[in-house]
Amino acid sequence: MGWRRQILVGSGNRQRPCNGWSVKATGGTYNRAPNLYELYGDGAFVRPNPDLVWEDGTQWDIGVTWKGQIKSADITATASYFGRRSNNLIEFVMTDPRYGKYFNIGEAEIKGVEVESVIDWNKWNLRMAATWMSAKNTTDGYRKDRQLPNRPKWEGYMRLTRKLFKDDAASAFVELNYIGENYYDSIGTIKMDDILTVGLGFRYSFTKTSRITVGVKDLFDRSPETQMYAVYNGPSRTMWYPLQGRTFYATMTWDF
Repeated sequence: MGWRRQILVGSGNRQRPCNGWSVKATGGTYNRAPNLYELYGDGAFVRPNPDLVWEDGTQWDIGVTWKGQIKSADITATASYFGRRSNNLIEFVMTDPRYGKYFNIGEAEIKGVEVESVIDWNKWNLRMAATWMSAKNTTDGYRKDRQLPNRPKWEGYMRLTRKLFKDDAASAFVELNYIGENYYDSIGTIKMDDILTVGLGFRYSFTKTSRITVGVKDLFDRSPETQMYAVYNGPSRTMWYPLQGRTFYATMTWDF
Protein backbone atom coordinates (compact mmCIF):
# COMPACT_ATOMS: atom_id res chain seq x y z
CA MET A 1 0.00 0.00 0.00
CA GLY A 2 2.37 2.66 -1.21
CA TRP A 3 6.09 3.01 -1.73
CA ARG A 4 8.28 1.16 0.71
CA ARG A 5 12.01 0.80 1.15
CA GLN A 6 13.88 -1.51 3.49
CA ILE A 7 17.63 -2.06 3.77
CA LEU A 8 18.98 -5.24 5.35
CA VAL A 9 22.58 -5.96 6.31
CA GLY A 10 23.35 -9.30 7.86
CA SER A 11 25.37 -12.48 7.98
CA GLY A 12 24.66 -16.11 8.70
CA ASN A 13 26.21 -19.49 9.30
CA ARG A 14 24.96 -23.03 8.73
CA GLN A 15 26.65 -26.14 10.07
CA ARG A 16 26.71 -29.18 7.81
CA PRO A 17 24.14 -31.88 8.56
CA CYS A 18 25.16 -34.64 10.96
CA ASN A 19 22.85 -37.68 11.09
CA GLY A 20 20.13 -35.51 9.62
CA TRP A 21 20.69 -32.59 12.03
CA SER A 22 21.89 -29.09 11.11
CA VAL A 23 22.15 -25.74 12.88
CA LYS A 24 21.66 -22.30 11.37
CA ALA A 25 22.21 -18.83 12.85
CA THR A 26 21.81 -15.38 11.27
CA GLY A 27 22.08 -11.82 12.48
CA GLY A 28 22.13 -8.31 11.11
CA THR A 29 20.70 -4.81 11.03
CA TYR A 30 17.86 -3.25 9.09
CA ASN A 31 16.47 0.17 8.13
CA ARG A 32 12.93 0.77 6.87
CA ALA A 33 11.50 3.95 5.43
CA PRO A 34 7.83 4.83 6.04
CA ASN A 35 5.66 4.07 3.02
CA LEU A 36 3.19 6.42 1.37
CA TYR A 37 0.18 4.95 3.17
CA GLU A 38 1.86 5.46 6.56
CA LEU A 39 2.92 9.00 5.65
CA TYR A 40 -0.28 10.30 4.08
CA GLY A 41 -3.09 7.99 5.24
CA ASP A 42 -6.09 6.93 3.17
CA GLY A 43 -8.01 10.21 3.06
CA ALA A 44 -10.71 8.80 5.33
CA PHE A 45 -10.05 7.01 8.63
CA VAL A 46 -6.22 6.80 8.60
CA ARG A 47 -4.85 10.27 9.21
CA PRO A 48 -1.55 11.47 7.68
CA ASN A 49 1.69 11.83 9.60
CA PRO A 50 4.39 13.27 7.28
CA ASP A 51 6.79 13.62 10.24
CA LEU A 52 7.50 9.88 10.38
CA VAL A 53 11.19 8.96 10.35
CA TRP A 54 13.01 5.78 9.34
CA GLU A 55 12.72 2.72 11.54
CA ASP A 56 15.94 0.81 12.28
CA GLY A 57 17.18 -2.00 14.47
CA THR A 58 18.93 -5.35 14.80
CA GLN A 59 17.56 -8.84 14.27
CA TRP A 60 18.77 -12.42 14.68
CA ASP A 61 17.64 -16.02 14.76
CA ILE A 62 19.07 -19.43 15.61
CA GLY A 63 17.52 -22.73 14.68
CA VAL A 64 18.00 -26.46 14.44
CA THR A 65 16.67 -28.66 11.62
CA TRP A 66 16.22 -32.41 11.29
CA LYS A 67 15.74 -34.16 7.96
CA GLY A 68 14.97 -37.83 7.85
CA GLN A 69 12.57 -40.56 6.90
CA ILE A 70 10.03 -42.46 8.97
CA LYS A 71 8.65 -45.45 7.10
CA SER A 72 7.75 -44.03 3.67
CA ALA A 73 7.46 -40.39 4.74
CA ASP A 74 10.18 -37.78 4.18
CA ILE A 75 10.20 -35.33 7.08
CA THR A 76 11.83 -31.95 7.64
CA ALA A 77 11.34 -30.30 11.04
CA THR A 78 12.78 -26.97 12.23
CA ALA A 79 12.69 -25.14 15.56
CA SER A 80 13.90 -21.51 15.69
CA TYR A 81 14.35 -18.81 18.30
CA PHE A 82 14.28 -15.28 16.89
CA GLY A 83 14.52 -11.72 18.10
CA ARG A 84 14.44 -8.11 16.94
CA ARG A 85 15.16 -4.78 18.62
CA SER A 86 13.71 -1.73 16.90
CA ASN A 87 14.23 2.00 17.21
CA ASN A 88 11.59 4.52 16.05
CA LEU A 89 9.23 1.60 15.41
CA ILE A 90 6.46 2.59 12.98
CA GLU A 91 3.14 1.41 14.39
CA PHE A 92 -0.55 2.10 13.75
CA VAL A 93 -2.25 3.68 16.78
CA MET A 94 -5.95 4.46 17.28
CA THR A 95 -6.17 8.14 18.30
CA ASP A 96 -9.92 7.92 19.04
CA PRO A 97 -12.73 5.44 18.34
CA ARG A 98 -12.93 6.56 14.72
CA TYR A 99 -9.49 7.63 13.53
CA GLY A 100 -5.97 6.24 13.64
CA LYS A 101 -2.48 7.30 12.65
CA TYR A 102 0.98 5.79 12.22
CA PHE A 103 3.55 6.92 14.81
CA ASN A 104 7.20 6.33 15.63
CA ILE A 105 6.47 4.89 19.06
CA GLY A 106 10.11 4.54 20.12
CA GLU A 107 11.89 1.34 21.12
CA ALA A 108 10.48 -2.18 20.90
CA GLU A 109 11.64 -5.74 21.48
CA ILE A 110 10.22 -8.76 19.69
CA LYS A 111 11.22 -12.34 20.44
CA GLY A 112 9.66 -15.69 19.87
CA VAL A 113 9.82 -19.36 18.97
CA GLU A 114 8.70 -20.95 15.72
CA VAL A 115 8.29 -24.67 15.01
CA GLU A 116 7.60 -25.86 11.49
CA SER A 117 7.60 -29.15 9.62
CA VAL A 118 7.04 -30.59 6.15
CA ILE A 119 5.95 -34.19 5.63
CA ASP A 120 5.88 -35.84 2.18
CA TRP A 121 4.51 -39.30 1.61
CA ASN A 122 3.25 -40.77 -1.66
CA LYS A 123 0.96 -38.10 -3.18
CA TRP A 124 0.37 -36.25 0.09
CA ASN A 125 2.16 -33.21 1.51
CA LEU A 126 1.55 -31.72 4.96
CA ARG A 127 2.98 -28.38 6.07
CA MET A 128 2.59 -27.14 9.64
CA ALA A 129 3.90 -24.13 11.55
CA ALA A 130 3.28 -22.71 15.01
CA THR A 131 4.67 -19.43 16.40
CA TRP A 132 4.76 -17.90 19.86
CA MET A 133 5.79 -14.24 19.90
CA SER A 134 6.29 -11.63 22.59
CA ALA A 135 6.21 -8.09 21.16
CA LYS A 136 6.72 -5.39 23.78
CA ASN A 137 7.10 -1.63 23.79
CA THR A 138 10.40 -0.94 25.63
CA THR A 139 10.38 2.87 25.43
CA ASP A 140 11.22 4.44 28.81
CA GLY A 141 8.37 6.59 30.05
CA TYR A 142 6.00 5.65 27.22
CA ARG A 143 3.85 2.56 27.75
CA LYS A 144 6.88 0.45 28.62
CA ASP A 145 6.34 -3.33 28.65
CA ARG A 146 2.94 -3.01 26.98
CA GLN A 147 2.08 -5.51 24.23
CA LEU A 148 2.38 -4.04 20.73
CA PRO A 149 -0.89 -3.95 18.75
CA ASN A 150 -1.57 -6.14 15.72
CA ARG A 151 1.20 -8.60 16.64
CA PRO A 152 -0.50 -11.78 17.88
CA LYS A 153 1.13 -13.88 20.57
CA TRP A 154 0.02 -17.13 18.88
CA GLU A 155 -0.17 -18.07 15.22
CA GLY A 156 -0.70 -21.44 13.58
CA TYR A 157 -0.81 -22.71 10.03
CA MET A 158 -1.49 -26.10 8.42
CA ARG A 159 -1.88 -27.05 4.77
CA LEU A 160 -2.66 -30.55 3.46
CA THR A 161 -2.06 -31.08 -0.26
CA ARG A 162 -2.99 -34.03 -2.47
CA LYS A 163 -1.37 -34.48 -5.89
CA LEU A 164 -3.75 -35.40 -8.69
CA PHE A 165 -3.53 -37.21 -12.02
CA LYS A 166 -0.89 -39.71 -13.04
CA ASP A 167 1.69 -37.03 -13.85
CA ASP A 168 1.04 -35.06 -10.60
CA ALA A 169 0.44 -31.96 -12.72
CA ALA A 170 -2.45 -30.88 -10.50
CA SER A 171 -2.99 -30.69 -6.77
CA ALA A 172 -5.75 -29.69 -4.36
CA PHE A 173 -5.25 -28.37 -0.84
CA VAL A 174 -7.06 -27.39 2.32
CA GLU A 175 -5.47 -25.03 4.84
CA LEU A 176 -6.12 -23.74 8.35
CA ASN A 177 -4.93 -20.41 9.80
CA TYR A 178 -5.14 -19.50 13.48
CA ILE A 179 -4.48 -16.19 15.27
CA GLY A 180 -4.71 -15.89 19.05
CA GLU A 181 -4.20 -13.24 21.75
CA ASN A 182 -3.99 -10.20 19.53
CA TYR A 183 -4.32 -6.66 20.93
CA TYR A 184 -6.14 -3.92 19.06
CA ASP A 185 -4.75 -0.92 20.97
CA SER A 186 -1.26 0.21 21.96
CA ILE A 187 -1.80 0.04 25.74
CA GLY A 188 -2.98 -3.56 25.92
CA THR A 189 -6.52 -2.97 27.17
CA ILE A 190 -8.50 -4.12 24.10
CA LYS A 191 -8.15 -7.62 22.73
CA MET A 192 -9.46 -9.21 19.57
CA ASP A 193 -11.24 -12.55 19.37
CA ASP A 194 -9.11 -15.55 18.52
CA ILE A 195 -9.87 -16.62 14.97
CA LEU A 196 -9.56 -19.84 12.96
CA THR A 197 -10.15 -19.72 9.19
CA VAL A 198 -10.32 -22.39 6.49
CA GLY A 199 -9.09 -22.12 2.91
CA LEU A 200 -9.35 -24.32 -0.19
CA GLY A 201 -7.37 -24.25 -3.41
CA PHE A 202 -6.45 -25.98 -6.65
CA ARG A 203 -3.18 -25.75 -8.57
CA TYR A 204 -2.35 -26.91 -12.08
CA SER A 205 1.13 -26.89 -13.65
CA PHE A 206 1.21 -26.44 -17.43
CA THR A 207 5.00 -26.91 -17.47
CA LYS A 208 7.79 -27.03 -14.91
CA THR A 209 7.96 -23.22 -15.03
CA SER A 210 4.30 -22.16 -15.33
CA ARG A 211 1.29 -22.85 -13.12
CA ILE A 212 -2.10 -21.46 -12.15
CA THR A 213 -3.65 -21.45 -8.69
CA VAL A 214 -7.27 -20.69 -7.79
CA GLY A 215 -8.80 -20.80 -4.36
CA VAL A 216 -10.75 -19.21 -1.56
CA LYS A 217 -9.51 -17.85 1.77
CA ASP A 218 -11.71 -17.77 4.87
CA LEU A 219 -14.22 -20.14 3.31
CA PHE A 220 -16.81 -19.69 6.08
CA ASP A 221 -16.46 -15.87 6.20
CA ARG A 222 -15.43 -15.82 9.87
CA SER A 223 -13.10 -12.79 9.85
CA PRO A 224 -15.80 -10.05 9.67
CA GLU A 225 -17.40 -11.61 12.77
CA THR A 226 -14.27 -10.95 14.83
CA GLN A 227 -15.02 -8.76 17.84
CA MET A 228 -12.94 -6.75 20.29
CA TYR A 229 -13.46 -6.64 24.02
CA ALA A 230 -12.03 -4.93 27.10
CA VAL A 231 -9.33 -6.88 28.95
CA TYR A 232 -10.57 -5.82 32.39
CA ASN A 233 -14.28 -5.13 32.04
CA GLY A 234 -16.82 -4.01 29.51
CA PRO A 235 -18.87 -5.67 26.77
CA SER A 236 -17.54 -6.99 23.49
CA ARG A 237 -18.35 -5.14 20.29
CA THR A 238 -17.76 -5.38 16.58
CA MET A 239 -14.50 -4.11 15.12
CA TRP A 240 -14.24 -0.48 14.06
CA TYR A 241 -12.61 -1.77 10.89
CA PRO A 242 -13.95 -5.27 10.08
CA LEU A 243 -11.36 -7.76 8.90
CA GLN A 244 -11.42 -8.97 5.31
CA GLY A 245 -13.65 -12.03 4.98
CA ARG A 246 -14.19 -14.65 2.31
CA THR A 247 -11.84 -13.92 -0.58
CA PHE A 248 -11.57 -15.67 -3.94
CA TYR A 249 -8.29 -15.44 -5.83
CA ALA A 250 -6.50 -16.67 -8.95
CA THR A 251 -2.80 -16.38 -9.69
CA MET A 252 -0.66 -17.41 -12.64
CA THR A 253 3.10 -17.83 -12.26
CA TRP A 254 5.98 -18.16 -14.74
CA ASP A 255 9.51 -18.90 -13.58
CA PHE A 256 12.36 -17.69 -15.79
